[in-house]
Amino acid sequence: MDLFQTEDIILDHPADTASLVLEAVALHLAARSGADMETIHAALTTREDVGSTAIDHGVAIPHARLGCVATPTAMLMRLARPIEFDAHDGHPVDLVFAMIWPALPKESALIGLAELCRLLREPPLLHWLREAANPREARMLLCCAAEIIASRDARSRLRLPPRGTLAPVPA
Repeated sequence: MDLFQTEDIILDHPADTASLVLEAVALHLAARSGADMETIHAALTTREDVGSTAIDHGVAIPHARLGCVATPTAMLMRLARPIEFDAHDGHPVDLVFAMIWPALPKESALIGLAELCRLLREPPLLHWLREAANPREARMLLCCAAEIIASRDARSRLRLPPRGTLAPVPA
């Protein structure tokens, strides 16, 4: 995934509350985007107040659209220990994918969020991200999974049967 660069992947962060996670995320996204850390933190906190961004299976996606941001910025933070994040499934969170987008156009944020959610529905990817030895390996896993999903989606749009199921062509 192009949105996640190696320097945007932090493994085994010691934050042990959702509040500390949002602080650390805001600090990193501010450094990467040039936006004010307090503005980012307030937007992420406001979004969490509306409802938890935990999407089950130990994953949360804090996100916000900001008028002061020119381009999308994202990060992955793997926590040293899972924490309570008010997830619907009751499981603690250990993988945090945080994103900020420009306020307009709204559609780009929705498309980016949908793409990330589609990627995070792959249990093997979540397992391997939890096992990644370093940020470079984690980024490689994200990129490979995104390519596989894009290929699968393309096959589906073309209405091709799954690989290996094509009938022989009559002679």
